[in-house]
Parts: sequence; C-alpha cells; structure tokens
Amino acid sequence: MTPEEYQVLQSKITVYKILQKLRKGVQNRIWAYEHKDQYRKKRGLPPIALLSDDREYLDAIFGDVRIQLEGLEGKEREVAKTFSPLAFNHPIWIDWLKNVSGIGPVYTAILIVEILPRSFLHRSSLTKFCGYHTINGRKARKVAGRKLDYDPFLQSVFWNIGENFTKSGDEEQYYGYYLREKEFYTKKYPNYLPPPKGWKSLPKEKQHPKHLHKLAINKTVKLFMSHLWDVKYKMENLGKVPLPRHYGSNAPLPYDEVIAPYGYSLSKDLLYNWSEPT
Repeated sequence: MTPEEYQVLQSKITVYKILQKLRKGVQNRIWAYEHKDQYRKKRGLPPIALLSDDREYLDAIFGDVRIQLEGLEGKEREVAKTFSPLAFNHPIWIDWLKNVSGIGPVYTAILIVEILPRSFLHRSSLTKFCGYHTINGRKARKVAGRKLDYDPFLQSVFWNIGENFTKSGDEEQYYGYYLREKEFYTKKYPNYLPPPKGWKSLPKEKQHPKHLHKLAINKTVKLFMSHLWDVKYKMENLGKVPLPRHYGSNAPLPYDEVIAPYGYSLSKDLLYNWSEPT
C-alpha cells in the first residue's frame, strides 16, 4: 500500500466513523423514545402524560427520522464498500486476514488505519488501548465524570469482530477457541449470572447463558488482539516475535500452550523466538 492509498483509506475511515456515530445516536434516541414509559415504570415513575394529539405528532416526527436513518445506513454501507480495493493491497490482508473466517475488508481497513500505525510496547498495551482491560475487576466502560483511557470506537469494533467469529462456524479458527472457552466457563460458573450490580450466585434454572457467551467472546477477542500484535511486530521487521507470557507473571508460555495466529503464513515454529530464557 502506497502512502497515497493509505491517506485515501484514512479519509474514508474518518467519514465512516462520523456516519456511524450519527447513525447510532439517532437509533439510540428513537429507542429511548419508544421505551421511555417502560424505563419510567422500572424506576417507579409515572408515565409521561401526553395528549393523544401530541403523541400522534411525535410519532409522525420519528417516522420522518426513521426515513432519514435509512439514508444514513445506506451512506454508511456505500462508504464501507469502497474499502475493499485499498485493504486488499495491504500485507496484513495478503499474509493473514484473508484466511481468517469472520474478518472482511471493512474491519481490515479499520485495523490498518487505527492500529497498525501506532506503537504498542506490549500485547497488554494494545488490549488497554482498545478497552479490553479491567478497572476494579470489571471490563472498562464509560463512567460519568471519568476520562476515558481507551478508544470506545475500537472497543465496539473488536466486540463486533468477536461476534463475527461466533457466526463464522469455522471450528479450526477463532470460533473453535470460542467454543472451548465457553465450555470452560460453563463448567466454572454453572450457576452464575452477572446482574447489573455485581456477581451473584443464582439457582441453575435462573442462570442466563448470555454471560457465558460474553465471557468467551472477551477471551477470543483478546487472543485475536494478541495475534494482531504478533503479526504487526513481524511486519515491522523487528525479528522473531517474543513469546506470550503467563497472566500475572513474566514466564513465557510453553510450546504446547502457544497458539499461533490462525491462517497466518508463518507457523509458530518460525514466528516466535523460542530461544528466550524461561
């Protein structure tokens, strides 16, 4: 990819982000309007008293907004379609991502513009930048009055990538890893459901399977981020990639526990620096 092509792609990604932010904002406003009485009821508040004429007027306004929303969605798709010719010329697509089930030109283009030009000293640095670190034992999230220390756009992008992995059906790649992690968490937390205000043990008949799904997706996304860091390191010609480390220690993982990037052109024997001291 030439510098000129990169600048064009960068401009397209900027437009895509603006359209997506606007579209999500409109969707959230419509959703809040449609569910306002439901939320007020949950909080013990009376429904908003509106005359029937006022409700018809507001419904007519939001009907027009929905038409505009469809136009925004169409523009967003049009911009996304222009990513392919540029993303397909990049080495990360040629050597790796074209072989990964669940990754297409849109997410490839976003990774090329938002991740590859930046410098991350460790794998955990990339994880934190994308919002997959923990704060007080919980995944990073927006809190009123607290400055964000991650990129919320990339947090959303990587979550969507994780969802795509679960829909790919390729058990030889990240979907297979997701299934193994989900099985692990199912055995570890047979009766657990994370309610809004913290973890709490619940009877088995009340457990919600979605929390297991989310836990497994988080682990799968973190594995993909680690692989992205590895491939980025190799693309920058910095030599063989340092071995992944055990969580909370400086000890490198043994050979059998190291998972090489799925679909990458190099095997783990050639990719990683196995001469590192243990």
